[in-house]
Amino acid sequence: MEKLLHRVRRFVERGERISPDDCRRLFEVNDLNVLSKLGRIMRERRYGLDAHFRAIETYRYRGEHPELFISEAETIAPEDTVELLLKIEWGAGDTWEGWRERFVAFSSASIPVTLSLTSSFIARAAEGANKGIPDLLSELRDAIPIQISGRDGLLFNDEWRARHAPDSISPERWLAMHQRAHEAGIRTDAGMVYHSAWNPDFYVAHLDMIRSLQQKTEGFLSFTPMEWYDSDARFLTAPTASTTLKGITIARLFLDNIPHIVVSPGMGDPETSYVALSYGADTIDRSVRPDDLLIETNPLTMGTSGELPILSEAEQGKEKRLDLGMIETRILEARFRPVPVLSNGEQLQPIDP
Repeated sequence: MEKLLHRVRRFVERGERISPDDCRRLFEVNDLNVLSKLGRIMRERRYGLDAHFRAIETYRYRGEHPELFISEAETIAPEDTVELLLKIEWGAGDTWEGWRERFVAFSSASIPVTLSLTSSFIARAAEGANKGIPDLLSELRDAIPIQISGRDGLLFNDEWRARHAPDSISPERWLAMHQRAHEAGIRTDAGMVYHSAWNPDFYVAHLDMIRSLQQKTEGFLSFTPMEWYDSDARFLTAPTASTTLKGITIARLFLDNIPHIVVSPGMGDPETSYVALSYGADTIDRSVRPDDLLIETNPLTMGTSGELPILSEAEQGKEKRLDLGMIETRILEARFRPVPVLSNGEQLQPIDP
């Protein structure tokens, strides 16, 4: 193990790429202190002590009347909101024409609106519009700013998907969708789920596919490890903090060609997110949450047309606990400089200590 760590350190210090085999063996390393030092080398080479956080207000659109939805979103958003990120899903009975009308309403908001789409949404929209993926992406891009998230990427393993996510988009289609987006000039986000039971072979194969596509297109903006809470009795325990920190560090070391490694305080223990800044993560994104995973196959998350309010009391309470001011404070307490960014990665004015 010592030889492995020395070899990886040499690669990292020289800016050279580590192999999938070395990545696989890093999952066996239990010394988080050693791993964190490796992760910091790459992180600090890129960003020094800057720590990005997505300065966006995020709401889930469940099919409400679009003008009423936007009006309420603008009403409850903090006064200094710079961007609204709307997570949208393709619902039963939806049509492409209906969505185009919604886009017009969304784009008329007084606060800039960006849509967070999944690959599954794009596939259904293309089918509903009877368009090819490139044409649909071009029309989307021209209609309203979009972000294509990695939340339905899950884990690129057929065995895992058959057991845990049988209705999700296939890995091949997911990768093809993101490649088409990159070719259309749209940058996207990638991700991967993990849980308390390690399966390094699954994880390394997933990471390698992401890195290989990035080598071709350079279109991924970020990568987000996402905690998976499973109903399977073997995985009932939540991922531990050490599991999260190890995954963050290995992602930073292996995905050397992806700009940002993202961690979310909404996915688990918020404090772990700020500790992760010392393990290779460079971006805090409160918009990523457990209910994002498999959202389109979960009927409990879908509302009915015209339903208001857009945020339940529980959701508003969670938003309040994770407000941007608190995130800035915690970043400063972790001895990093907060740098607000938009969903497309554009940096705003850094916040000096």
